[in-house]
Amino acid sequence: MNEQPDRSATQDIAGWIAGHAKRNSPSARARELATMSVIDTIACALAGTCEPGPWALMSTRTTGKGLPSSLWGMGTAAGPRDAALLNGMLAHMLDYDDGDMVSRGHPSCIIMPALLAVAEARNLPGTKVLDAFVSGFYVIQLIGRISGRAMARRGLLVTAMNGVMGATAALCQLLDVTADQTATALGIAATTAAGLRANFGTDMKPYNVGRASASAIEAVEMAVAGVTASREIIEAKDGFIWVNGEPDLTKLILSEVDRLLAGQYSIEVEPANFKLYPCCHSTHACIAAALRLRPQVIEHLDSIQEIVAEAQHTAAIYLTHPRPRNGLEGKFSMEGSVAIALIDGRAGIEQFTDQAFQRADVQALLRKVRFVTSDRLEAIHAQNKMPGSVTIVTKDGRRLHEEVEDPRGCRSDPVDLGDIVSKFRDCSKGALSLAETDRALKSLCAFQELPDIGGLMRELRGMSDERRKYNALSAAE
Repeated sequence: MNEQPDRSATQDIAGWIAGHAKRNSPSARARELATMSVIDTIACALAGTCEPGPWALMSTRTTGKGLPSSLWGMGTAAGPRDAALLNGMLAHMLDYDDGDMVSRGHPSCIIMPALLAVAEARNLPGTKVLDAFVSGFYVIQLIGRISGRAMARRGLLVTAMNGVMGATAALCQLLDVTADQTATALGIAATTAAGLRANFGTDMKPYNVGRASASAIEAVEMAVAGVTASREIIEAKDGFIWVNGEPDLTKLILSEVDRLLAGQYSIEVEPANFKLYPCCHSTHACIAAALRLRPQVIEHLDSIQEIVAEAQHTAAIYLTHPRPRNGLEGKFSMEGSVAIALIDGRAGIEQFTDQAFQRADVQALLRKVRFVTSDRLEAIHAQNKMPGSVTIVTKDGRRLHEEVEDPRGCRSDPVDLGDIVSKFRDCSKGALSLAETDRALKSLCAFQELPDIGGLMRELRGMSDERRKYNALSAAE
């Protein structure tokens, strides 16, 4: 089947979105997982309002309470594109949003802001959002399974690169556009894909996520309006995978498309991993290991000679800040994440702030952390796990060791809806009142039953933008 030269993977995907995916509803469990992603994404966005970057970006956009798409936790609204841009940036601001082992990126922070901005503006029901999300999730997995590793090696932001394609596919399903328009929209979206790893630890990483979410909306609008683009963009020579991945990878596309068409993609079998720490997933196992060891050393941190944090080889691609100077850099630092977990006994939102990483005790201890990678943990990682170990060597020669094969929130130890609800409550503090949080959660937990998501989205605007901006800028000083 892969030898048929007249087949187009892009058009096959577009036909699946416009046909099978639209006609066949996901399972109850798939919708439950999608609902958890809705709640988690919005939770992360509300927490992201504590950072000044999104507020600075908002000052460059047209906003107002009379506009159709809500800005979560910012007290106002915008047009759908700007809402997707800002909500997407917020959702990824703390690197607290869900991740996907298959595509090697973060799917929900791009798909959800686009879907929710458009669905609110068009008074659409929750079920349409959930079903479109699942389809977009599969498109991200399909492309990422083929090219995610190659993109990461090249220094590209895999989340934004593949995410704009999945979000575009999801929007095409949400809006019932034709197969030809879907293929064209994917061609347009591919041209906008962008993101560089050199920007990890700055506002540009989450900005690229928001930009991808907004670009997906623009791509669909342009395609429907009649703007042209290649309808073979995913597989074409000098196309999406050829340029952003590697030319030889294009040979694998049709076999993955065949799996998609045969119903072999399943969010139940290969779900997203939900995060319990607001930092790069590659640090989570070592954070968990450090927290387990902490009772043995907390009274004598000055007795530590060295801390060895071990992870899979691919972790080194993402952990680019061995000497973090602020909270955003700390999220991509194995040394900083392990050190602050040992000192504070937790790794929550308040640990990944500028003030926390500028503390003398944190800077002193992170300099004792040596980050290494190994073939052994890479082999475990190849089983779709996120392993890590920590060994603490004391000045009197003791060696304390702890290993975590897969941290909580991953496939082998998944969280449930109750865990995500608790995370939402924690993340919403300061952005929503307690009454707003309660009302929002009641609707979020019944998301698929909502005939129109607009009321819920407006509830999530929260306190006034002036008050939130003041709080965020005050925290940054």
